Amino acid sequence: MRVRMLSRSFRHGPKMRTSGGEGGEKYIAKRLWPEQEARPPTTDTLTVIFFHGLQMLDGTDTSETTWKNRSGTVCWPQVWLPEDLGKERVRVLSMSYDSIASCWGIPGQTENLRAIGSDLVEKFITMSGWKLYQNQKIVLVGHSFGGLVIKSLVLEASSRAKKIDNARDKLEKKNSSNCKNFLENIKGIVFYGVPHSGTSIAQYLKDFDRAFPKVQPGDLIRNLQPFQNDMEQLSVDFEEAVNQDIIIYAFAEQLKYNKVLVVPWASATQLSRNHNMSLDANHIDICKPHSKNDEGYMKLVDFLELIMEG
Repeated sequence: MRVRMLSRSFRHGPKMRTSGGEGGEKYIAKRLWPEQEARPPTTDTLTVIFFHGLQMLDGTDTSETTWKNRSGTVCWPQVWLPEDLGKERVRVLSMSYDSIASCWGIPGQTENLRAIGSDLVEKFITMSGWKLYQNQKIVLVGHSFGGLVIKSLVLEASSRAKKIDNARDKLEKKNSSNCKNFLENIKGIVFYGVPHSGTSIAQYLKDFDRAFPKVQPGDLIRNLQPFQNDMEQLSVDFEEAVNQDIIIYAFAEQLKYNKVLVVPWASATQLSRNHNMSLDANHIDICKPHSKNDEGYMKLVDFLELIMEG
């Protein structure tokens, strides 16, 4: 994949329920901004979609708590981004899905990363309610495991898009077309502490007990063990699947969590080429800025503004 070079330097709601998770729903798309759609998305609309990481216990409201500021008082994608990017030009969504890391989690937890990507395409990307296949600019933002979900989502959408010429019926052709358009609409991807490389995910799993001593790993963590051999291939396939003009930006953690540097720099920045930055934060706090004055948040705003101007 040829990642487009940046054209300028950086300066400093309601829920859509599909199947299974909160109250039995497994996948929930939450509209953080605006609370109600004032108008359908257009070429001027920037849609930013957030994907949370592993849920340590029951995962209650992880799609929002993951993205709160360091003091836990503000869900910054919901409040800060519309203020800084323009309330009429941006919409912010947050995906909620079953990523329970602990065997003490709720029943029916998802056990397979690829199944999450497939289900999100089926229940979210191809659905008419969110119109992600209409002409608009989309940026995907993932923290930790959420970045792996993004890659699986892109791969599944790419696989379905390739079936457009051999579709068996009108519905399959429509879904294939929607996936194709969705992929073309993705203009940027932001990774927060995502373990891209196979060697690092192996170490990540080994260090899990040290970093989270009170969490007994569940099926999702255990099922990543055989998957770790495919992590490099996942990255290779992902690079082939995404649009060649896409911009990828990665944030890497500088601080250890419980004496563990969960995702090292080399793993976190594997796909971002020169578009990356280390933050004075641990693996949990890397996506939790103190305020709008945090350098990492300002970099993100500049990144999104660049997408909007492009």
